[in-house]
This record gives sequence, structure tokens and C-alpha cells, in this order.
Amino acid sequence: MQTIINISSTCGRSKRATLVPVSTLSLVELAQLNRSVNHLLRVSSLRNVYWLGTKTQLAELAYMLWIYRQLRFPGETYADVYRMLCVCWHAAPSRSVWSLLSKARHGARPLLGWYTWPLHHAGVRQPLMMLVSSVR
Repeated sequence: MQTIINISSTCGRSKRATLVPVSTLSLVELAQLNRSVNHLLRVSSLRNVYWLGTKTQLAELAYMLWIYRQLRFPGETYADVYRMLCVCWHAAPSRSVWSLLSKARHGARPLLGWYTWPLHHAGVRQPLMMLVSSVR
């Protein structure tokens, strides 16, 4: 089951509406992803944690977190979440985070496919841990 979100109404642009397939993650899996990220953010305050994935993967992760966090923090923007992850995980931020998300959306795989495939098919319980490191 895919969830469809109207991205243009949330980013504040006046362009025509664009529908984006979000993911096949359930609400429970989104909550697990949020817990994993929160744990990594707490750990990164104690020691350096580095993002090892691509900028597109980080943009996808930030988007999914932003979608989930809209339930609790409705004033938080997608760019805020993306910048927070970049700063905490020592990743160079992209100039246009929306273009990264658009690039991911037009790819052959669903958003967050790099997260869902190991979770569902390889039995990896914490796929996010494969993309961060405390040693660089």
C-alpha cells in the first residue's frame, strides 16, 4: 500500500501540485525509523557519527522523518529536518534539497527502498546502522 502526499502544498511553492509516492512503510515501521534516528542523534552528541550513504538517501530519510514528525511538530519544515541531519551526521548539505527528493522520486525504486529492502527481505533489524559510522 502506497501513501500519496501532495508535496507542493507542503513546500510553500505556488507551482502545480505534484503527487509523490512516499513509501510502503507502515506507521509502525515509520515509528521504528524515527526511534533509530533519535537514538543516532543522541549518540552523535556524545561522539562523532558520520553519514556514509548518498545525499539522495539522506534527503529521502529526512523526508520520511518530516512526514512522521508532522504529527507532533507541525511547524517543522522538511528543510529544517534535512539540515539537522546534515549537521549532526557531518554531511555536506545539498543546495537544493527538493531537487534531491525529485531525483529520488523519478528513480526506478520507491522512496526509502534502500531501507525497506534489507528490513523486509534480508532480515536486517536496523538498516539505518549500515549507513552511519562513528569512525571516519
